[in-house]
Amino acid sequence: MVGFLREVALVIEFDPEHSTFHLKGNSSSYLLALSPSRDPQLLHWGAALGDGDVVQLARLWRTKAGDPLLEKLRRDYASFGNNDLRSPALHLEHPDGSRISAFTYLEHEITAGKSVPHGLPGTLVEPGDKAATLRLRLVDGLRAQQLDLYYTLYPEMDILVRRAVIKQMKGTGCIQKIMSASVDFPVAARPYWSVSLPGDWARERMVQKAELKQGLVRAEGRRGSQFHDMSPFLAVSQGPPAEDSGPVWSFALVYSGNWLIEAETHPSGRLRINAGINDFDFKWRLDEGESFDAPECVLAFASGGLGAMSRNLHDFVRGRVCRGPWRDRDRPVLLNSWEGLHFGFKHEDIVALAAEGKALGAELLVLDDGWFGKRDDDRTSLGDWVEDVRKLPQGIRGLSRDIHALGLKFGLWFEPESVSPDSELFRKHPGWGLTLAGRPGSTHRTQHVLDMSRAEVRDHLFERLSHTIEDAGLDYIKWDMNRPLWELGSDAWPAGRQSELSHRFILGTYELMGRLRDRYPEVLVEGCAGGGGRFDLGMLCYQPQFWASDNTDALDRVLIQWGGSLFLPAVSVGAHISGIPNQLTGRSTPMRLRALVAMSANLGIELDPSTLSRQDKNELATALARYKEIRRLVRLGDLYRLEDPFAGPRSAWSIVAKDKSEAVVFVVQPLASLPGLDPRPLRLAGLDPAADYRISDLDQTWSGAALMAGCLLPDLGKGDYAGAMVRLIRR
Repeated sequence: MVGFLREVALVIEFDPEHSTFHLKGNSSSYLLALSPSRDPQLLHWGAALGDGDVVQLARLWRTKAGDPLLEKLRRDYASFGNNDLRSPALHLEHPDGSRISAFTYLEHEITAGKSVPHGLPGTLVEPGDKAATLRLRLVDGLRAQQLDLYYTLYPEMDILVRRAVIKQMKGTGCIQKIMSASVDFPVAARPYWSVSLPGDWARERMVQKAELKQGLVRAEGRRGSQFHDMSPFLAVSQGPPAEDSGPVWSFALVYSGNWLIEAETHPSGRLRINAGINDFDFKWRLDEGESFDAPECVLAFASGGLGAMSRNLHDFVRGRVCRGPWRDRDRPVLLNSWEGLHFGFKHEDIVALAAEGKALGAELLVLDDGWFGKRDDDRTSLGDWVEDVRKLPQGIRGLSRDIHALGLKFGLWFEPESVSPDSELFRKHPGWGLTLAGRPGSTHRTQHVLDMSRAEVRDHLFERLSHTIEDAGLDYIKWDMNRPLWELGSDAWPAGRQSELSHRFILGTYELMGRLRDRYPEVLVEGCAGGGGRFDLGMLCYQPQFWASDNTDALDRVLIQWGGSLFLPAVSVGAHISGIPNQLTGRSTPMRLRALVAMSANLGIELDPSTLSRQDKNELATALARYKEIRRLVRLGDLYRLEDPFAGPRSAWSIVAKDKSEAVVFVVQPLASLPGLDPRPLRLAGLDPAADYRISDLDQTWSGAALMAGCLLPDLGKGDYAGAMVRLIRR
């Protein structure tokens, strides 16, 4: 017991003399202190502090900790209703209609491991982790409310996971805003900058860097379910962000509903970041004795720029967000039917497609949209998850039998949360749509959204999906969600609860996904939301990989995958080799380029192989074989972004083994160099400088130091749309 307590104290140290809590990462520190009025305040989040530094900071802080103007202080979790008029972390409405809250410290607890929020996905603690949790309990004595703030530190990865829980002890109150994490940054020598990931359908996660000037900036999702227009991630730097230098702080929400990460720069230069559920169209009633859990927020600090921050996050996401048997397995090379066959197929077409894919090296055949109901286009049958016997006279079971007989795994596309007005399900249960009676609501893609807050809806979907999984022996599910939550309403909830629907929808979706995950852990689930929506840590707790975008154009995918790599590892991203001309952009790129872009993530195929030339078939087969040689490295290695496609004419990135024993380098150059220009060398990163590396494709050997100094000249050949993949093996 003594050893256990000592180990926990090594991670989180409470100093009663100075009222400080020191959360000690391997390379970082998060230092909290209690003011004379018992208000938690942040003294430091950044590079690791020594014990003497902590004492010195606490003494300096004491000289101003009691300032009556709270707006001058670095408050850890500010509530609304005092002389701090910055955007608060917590905004409540009390039974008498007032909104003033005043929470002060009551007690704390430091424990090993962590708990998870009620009804929400949470990050994991694995055996051997040194993770520890600080729980601060705050109370508002006048309002009889209790606020628990949780801080879980993973010291080896310098990751801090935060969340908040509010409990109504007496009467009835309402939550108007509740954040998972709030951080007040000090005035810095250089202006703060942000890095966010805005976009749209087919151009998701376009990296946006901007100076944070005076005022409030909101990065947010407000479409009910996480969508393409913005990913729930924000990074902050002092001065323009750099890839390989300077301190970087980041925030990523473990949540898939309406979310908010706001950055407010005070006139003094201080910066406040709040992250949590979006307060847009949100109000939650709390009756006496009830609690509300905010989702988790993952906070990361790195002193080595965006690259170091990403590598910390990648390790954490791979091992502490993803779960289940597929977390630690190489993912199969899949062939998806959609771009090759769309809705027009029969049983024999799918079997022929599978046989072609098997010959090239595919390991999984996925039958996409069109297999159920009377689904000949996107205007009908969502919700009727029964095979269309016109197309599949032997049923899904018979098709699965024939696919498995080829030695392939088999998977299906579903869109469980949506329903077509023209469907048997909607005709039988018109009240199951997420809209109020008397307001039919508008459709998108000729479909409505099901009310996932209803237990009977979730039970029905669980039964239907379970039946198909078991009947067909499915190995894989592609889980799609193609429309926002508009015109929210539900007859299942009273008038005072309608503003809770967007959050209740997500809670219900999580509940269904969790039941299926627990019942069928061996089924690999890939998330898809009209392409690259729902690209968030919450969904990764149920779906270990995402379809990154409906845009499979190789050049566009470089940008999309680059942006996503800021916080998600390559193993979580599905990247497919599609046909040409590309069905969205009309661009025709060579097979070599399409293959190497897909090889730096979970490679798949999105075409009909029978339409390929012999040369393209050979190149594709070769690419799949090479990918299988490196996919473990892609899954587990460290990513180094070398040349930014948003900033220059060429892009490059590498994945390096943890032990530096091997690496793979990817280079993409959309346009040919001007005549007469010498080839531009590529400067690598992350290698062992003292080791020699054999470059297999070039039959050369260089030291790691030379390669990191810029001695590699990748052979890009001639012409536009050039690309190269280079493997390095330590000798």
